[in-house]
Amino acid sequence: MKGKVFLVGAGPGDPSLLTIKALTLLQKADVVLYDSLVSPEVLEFCPTHCQKVHVGKRKGQHSKSQNEINEMMIAFAQKYKTVIRLKGGDPLILGRSGEELSALREANIEAEIVPGVTAASAAASALQIPLTHRHLGQGAIFLSGYSKENPNQDGLPDYDWEALVKNRFTLVFYMGLTNADRIAEKLIAAGMPQETPACFMSHLTLPGERFYFASLKNVKEVLEKEKPKFPALFLVGDILQLSRITQKSTQETKNAVMLLFHGSKQKSNEPESLKTFLENTLMLRTEYGFIGGDFQPNWEESFSTLLAQKPNRIFVIPFFLLPGKHLNKDVPEIIKKMKEKTNAEITLHAQESLLSVIKPLAWEWVRQWQNES
Repeated sequence: MKGKVFLVGAGPGDPSLLTIKALTLLQKADVVLYDSLVSPEVLEFCPTHCQKVHVGKRKGQHSKSQNEINEMMIAFAQKYKTVIRLKGGDPLILGRSGEELSALREANIEAEIVPGVTAASAAASALQIPLTHRHLGQGAIFLSGYSKENPNQDGLPDYDWEALVKNRFTLVFYMGLTNADRIAEKLIAAGMPQETPACFMSHLTLPGERFYFASLKNVKEVLEKEKPKFPALFLVGDILQLSRITQKSTQETKNAVMLLFHGSKQKSNEPESLKTFLENTLMLRTEYGFIGGDFQPNWEESFSTLLAQKPNRIFVIPFFLLPGKHLNKDVPEIIKKMKEKTNAEITLHAQESLLSVIKPLAWEWVRQWQNES
C-alpha cells in the first residue's frame, strides 16, 4: 500500500492563520515531518496516534539532511496513508519543495501541495502596508538572505544587485538576519539610496513579535544595538513609508506577565527562575509578587513596576500549592484592584490553564536554543 504525501504550509506561526484544508489534513495525519518554524500550537491539531518527527534546519545545525528527509517521506508513504511534510509559511517559497517533489515523483509516490500564508504577507499585514504600490514599488521580490551555493562560500547570495535596485521593487529577504549588513552594503553600492527604509521583523504573528526599523546606511548599527532574534525577515523598500507602525511603538512593552505566589518561610528560586524563563522565551516583561504575609516583593509593588512599562495587556498567572481560597477569593480581589490602576487588558490564567500557557513557552525556549546554537 502506498500512501500520499502532502506538502503543507503551516503559515507564519499563529495557528489561526492555518488554512481549513491544512487543519483538516493535520487532524487525520498518520505522520507529520515538521520544520523548526512550525509553532507547537499547530502541532496540537495532530491526533494522538500521529507520529511527529522534527526535521528542521537552522544555520549550522540540521537535524536531518535534505536527502534523509526525502527518504523518510518515501518510507513513511509506503507504510502509512496520510503523510504530511509540514513547513513554516508557504511550502513553495524558499522551502526546498522542488527537491522533495522530485524525490516523490521518482519513487512514484502521490503528492499534493497545500499553500500557506508566507512570512512576507504576515509582515505586510503587521506593518499595515501593501507589498506593492504603483508609486512606491510596483513589484515585490522574495529572496534568500543566505546561501551556501555562492562562489565565495561566505553565505552571501551571488545576486545581480544592480538588477535588484533598478526597478525599485520591494525586497523581502528570508533568512536575512545574518547577512543584513552586507546586503545593505551591496544595495547601496548598486545604487540604492542610503536613506531607503528597511525593517527587521522577528517572531511574526507570535506573542514575541518585534519590529526594528532602519535605513540602509545604519542597518549594521541597528543590528548591533537591538540584536533581533531568529527567525527574522529583512524587508527593504520605499513601501515602508506607508507603515503606521513606528520604532517607538514596537519597542514599548505591549504584553506583560504578572506572576502571583503565596509566601513561604522556605526560600525558593522558583519565582526568579520562572521570571527569567518567561522573559527569555517570549520576550515579555515579567514581574512576580507574593500575596499574604510580609514576603517581598509583595504583589502591589511588583505590579506598579510592571505598569511603569505601559503594557496594554497583562497575563496574570497564579502559582499556589493549595489554591482553594486564594483562587476563589484573594485572586479575584487582586484582579479587581489591578484593573483600578490601569486601562490595560488583564486576563487570568489559573491552574486549570497553566499547562496551555507553559507548554508553548517551553517549545519557544527550545526553538530559541536551536536558533542561537
